[in-house]
Amino acid sequence: MTPTRVAGWTATVAPPGVQRPPRTPAGSTIPPSTAGVGPDVTIEPLPGEVTTGFGPHSGTVMTAPRVFSIYWGRTYGSPATGINAKATTLDSFLATVVASRYVDNLAQYGVGAGTFIGSTWVDHSPGQAQTFTMDQIATILTAWLDAGLTPEIPSPHEQNLLFVIFPPQEVTLVDNNGQGGFCGYHMRAHYHHDGDPNLFYAVVDPTGGTSATSHELAEAFTDPALNAWFSDDDDHPEIGDVCSSCGSQTLILNGFSVASYWLVNAGRCLQQSDLDGPPATVPALVGLPVAQARSAIFAAGLTRIEKGVFDKKCEHLNEVIEQSPAAGTQLPPGAPVTITVGDKPPGGCPPPQ
Repeated sequence: MTPTRVAGWTATVAPPGVQRPPRTPAGSTIPPSTAGVGPDVTIEPLPGEVTTGFGPHSGTVMTAPRVFSIYWGRTYGSPATGINAKATTLDSFLATVVASRYVDNLAQYGVGAGTFIGSTWVDHSPGQAQTFTMDQIATILTAWLDAGLTPEIPSPHEQNLLFVIFPPQEVTLVDNNGQGGFCGYHMRAHYHHDGDPNLFYAVVDPTGGTSATSHELAEAFTDPALNAWFSDDDDHPEIGDVCSSCGSQTLILNGFSVASYWLVNAGRCLQQSDLDGPPATVPALVGLPVAQARSAIFAAGLTRIEKGVFDKKCEHLNEVIEQSPAAGTQLPPGAPVTITVGDKPPGGCPPPQ
């Protein structure tokens, strides 16, 4: 979220880049969230969010984002083993999302393909409960960079390097006014440089998961210094704020939950079909030799389920006798097509007539 954004559940001005729970306008309710969406579910803008007034303003976007993750504390690893399975999963997610259609759809904002450059683990005592403001996180990140814990440090004019910090459960996140209650945020600061901001970072609470992480990536890529893509209308949402918040419905990207965001050129929220790509057309398969049918299914971007049926007359051995769905049907990429192939009967083929 952007500067001057007013959260619906509090009268105070929310800080930049914060991802809060959805607000509930007077007289309405927010439906319970789900882990994902079905093929026929449409993600609409969140109640109370504007969908107008978006523009690039005077800022820059990340044209070639490079992402480095920092796992902090025993929630994500240990001194003996380094990162654990939770962190490894997040590594896999980050490597997947930056080179996926999720980021490709940000091209309308000027964002290019991303790169995941790696991760590191930093210890934190599990018995030491602490609360950190946004500015304090920037100070901690600066100390980590000065200590050489990352393969890259921001150049004086850095615009494309984003650090994603995953704090442990015992760390409480608050804004610079001491208010909490959010699952993630992205911010900018200065790393040994007095000009434009050159230190960009996102922080995701352990409860946020890949959905909250993707929300912050989309906003950090399109509004890294909090002066690029946001709306001039109402409370100035960023592109993620229009369509997703903590715990809202998610899309699925290669098995990972991701948050929807606003597509300004299309005038709607990102949908599952935008991630799946264009539909695949089922080819005509009946009568083809099975090897040729397999190749045709693969070339169409589909998968196959193969069944055999005894061909008593041995007229269609190793040929496709039936297919489902029919030729010309539109399916999501990777969907299965069932083919029935003629097999030699147990007693052998009948003698020729």
